[in-house]
Amino acid sequence: MVFLMKEGVDPMRTLTTLIIGLAVSACLNPAASAQPPERDPLFSHFIGVWKSMGQVKPTKNAPAGGKFTVQETTRSALKGSYILSREHSHPDGKKSLWLMTLDKTRNTYLFWMFDSSGLLGGQWELTWNNATTTATGRATDTPPGWTSHGTNRFPDRNTNKVNFWMKDEMGSPLFEVNLEKKRQPELAGHAMDAD
Repeated sequence: MVFLMKEGVDPMRTLTTLIIGLAVSACLNPAASAQPPERDPLFSHFIGVWKSMGQVKPTKNAPAGGKFTVQETTRSALKGSYILSREHSHPDGKKSLWLMTLDKTRNTYLFWMFDSSGLLGGQWELTWNNATTTATGRATDTPPGWTSHGTNRFPDRNTNKVNFWMKDEMGSPLFEVNLEKKRQPELAGHAMDAD
């Protein structure tokens, strides 16, 4: 996945802090997962094993553009209050982890992504449209004036078409990524879970 590096951030410390906070949140609010994650309209689409083919368009932060593949396993976490995903991308070998939960007060999904480089643009808010089976969102941790947009569209149960982009305060494209994710058999996720 392509994101901007944030200077002066210790990604492991940030991840540890977030996981501790999520665990405390789940303990203090055990009723947060009133329905199993496989019944949540968005979670049920994401949970599973995926293989993605992606393309990065040539932009300021990726002048050459390029193609990549991603293996992804997404599971329920913290009694169904969250989903947790692990991704391995090729050919760069980058490993990433992301979390998503539903803020029921705003009917908004909150999403955080981490990798070993630290990220700028790794925190998003999404809304789900059940009629179009599309999640739409934007980054919430970027500098003032930056814009972003992302979609996950599920034309069928086994496909997720993803597009996300970000622009700086001058409107210059920083990155744009297109992915097509295809659901894989559960057995394909066991080897990745063991890694």
